[in-house]
Amino acid sequence: MPSLVGSEMCIRAAIEVHKTSLNKKDKVIIVDDLIATGGTALASAKIVEKCKAKVSAFLFLIDLFDLPGNNKLLAGAIRRLN
Repeated sequence: MPSLVGSEMCIRAAIEVHKTSLNKKDKVIIVDDLIATGGTALASAKIVEKCKAKVSAFLFLIDLFDLPGNNKLLAGAIRRLN
């Protein structure tokens, strides 16, 4: 798709967003079934930020707390959310 903002590779999957899907006034909640390493959440946040939109929150149904994903988000691996 030539009109993609970009794509982020996450493990062996791609996350893609059409460039007109988000704009700088949008606030996004990233929802996923589980957080393990944080790779999908961070890749999703990068795409949202490339669109100049803001990530308002992350929502996960399951936290695999033995893995570092949640700690990466809490430690500020992405800019602090407002």
